Amino acid sequence: MADYAGAAGPAIAFLAGAGAGAYLISCLRKTKAGRLPGEDTFPAIFELTPFAMSLADIKDGRQREVNRAWLDLTGFERREEVIGKTSLELGLIPDAGPRERILDAFRRQGSVRNAELAMRNRKGEQRTVQVNLDKLEVGGRGMILTLMQDITSYRKAEEELQTLTRQRQLALNAASLGWWHYDPVTKIASWDDRYKEIFGVTGHSRPNEEILARLDPEDLPGVWAKVEAALDPADPKPYAAEYRVNLPGGQVKWVAAHGLALFEGEGRDRRAFSFVGTVEDITERKLARQSLERTAADLRAKNKELEDLMYVASHDLRAPLVNIQGFADNLARYFREIHAALGGVIPGEPGGGRLNGFLNSKIPEALNFVAGSGARMDRLIGAMLKVSRLGRLELRTESVDMDRLMSDLCDTMAFQIREAEAEIRAGKLPQCQGDREQLSQVFSNLLENALKYRAPGRKPVIEIKGTAGNGVAEYSVKDNGIGITEKEAEERIWTLFYRADPKGSVKGEGIGLTAAKRIVERHGGKISAAAVQGGGAEFTVRLRC
Repeated sequence: MADYAGAAGPAIAFLAGAGAGAYLISCLRKTKAGRLPGEDTFPAIFELTPFAMSLADIKDGRQREVNRAWLDLTGFERREEVIGKTSLELGLIPDAGPRERILDAFRRQGSVRNAELAMRNRKGEQRTVQVNLDKLEVGGRGMILTLMQDITSYRKAEEELQTLTRQRQLALNAASLGWWHYDPVTKIASWDDRYKEIFGVTGHSRPNEEILARLDPEDLPGVWAKVEAALDPADPKPYAAEYRVNLPGGQVKWVAAHGLALFEGEGRDRRAFSFVGTVEDITERKLARQSLERTAADLRAKNKELEDLMYVASHDLRAPLVNIQGFADNLARYFREIHAALGGVIPGEPGGGRLNGFLNSKIPEALNFVAGSGARMDRLIGAMLKVSRLGRLELRTESVDMDRLMSDLCDTMAFQIREAEAEIRAGKLPQCQGDREQLSQVFSNLLENALKYRAPGRKPVIEIKGTAGNGVAEYSVKDNGIGITEKEAEERIWTLFYRADPKGSVKGEGIGLTAAKRIVERHGGKISAAAVQGGGAEFTVRLRC
């Protein structure tokens, strides 16, 4: 009998609905009149159905017969425990109110369809059942045919789905996202309130063509190509698009949309049956990005103009400077010849003492000042040319072995290191991406500064370290020299021609750190400085790896 019931289950699944009682009544009415259920005339379907079924006296509600599925649902083992008792006496109904309402409806209508009732089985477990009642005459007696289906797991799943739906909507609301669904078969689109607000549409569903009509004509072909790629059963792609939406009042919004398609079938029969996703109003972000791009473009243009101006100015200043230096040299040579011809003094002449002062002191001093200033100006112009050329140099990006680069620098600077009696402590350094020659200039400047600005009476120690992670290589060059202030670290040391010790004996034009910063930023990296407690400075360089 169990095997037969399992096979019959799908065929009589409709018994869970409103037709269950009517179908069984038609079967029972074919039995011989006057025979009570339980005898050999009772239809097999009563016992074989997978739904819980019972027959109770219409007058007192006492059970006359139950099937195996009813016993399984309620937790009773034998029919003898049940026959002759009401559901209240059996302790199955914890709240009599809903039971009475269902019975009242049965008395008025003669049947009840798909009523829900809370039940407690013999083990004390709470269950939710769907109940159908029908009236049946058996041997002149009025009977209530009851069909019950346990829908506890269904209701639980429904509650969980409702909870997930609420949580999903909360998450969408928190992110200001709208939700949409497109049916590729019916070509109907549906959406939530946020989508409706973004697109300025009414209702929550309409043909997709009406939505597409809102898209900017310039953007529509690209968007539709991405939709078709997402719905391609052979090789579906995640849908992601940014486009403009033209609202009826003339307002234009920028929208970002993302989605995924669901497919069914295999091979040539595979097709998309659902396409779902989100939309976001990115108008403010898009306009801000466009403004930022315009600002960046203007800044690049102004930087280019500044570099060109610096290059032209420094280049054009060179010509008159060469003339000044040349004529200053000639004046100095002429003066030496005059001085030699006069023997250095002019005796006996009126004002001879004053003239001797000019010949032996003032004129040589003035010529030396002109020559020194010219040389200084020449170095500054040369520095300006060097900085202006940095923006013109092509970046030849490659994987740079920083251990090798630092070793080569230390070999090149071996004389300065020995002369300063400095100690170099270099750890293992990660590789990075960049122009080796230009990066060599960066670290050469950092090492030279560490050697030049050493603290008197203290052995110079330079520590070089490096780490890598998340696509970024970070290098630090730390010294124990005269150090810098926090204000210098933040801004001043990066200024062109700034020198930490302008009145000291350290030679230089103050362009090394300016050049280093320019090179690192052209690589898309960052360079920063910090004062070291107890004296010294630490420079950190971050580059892509």
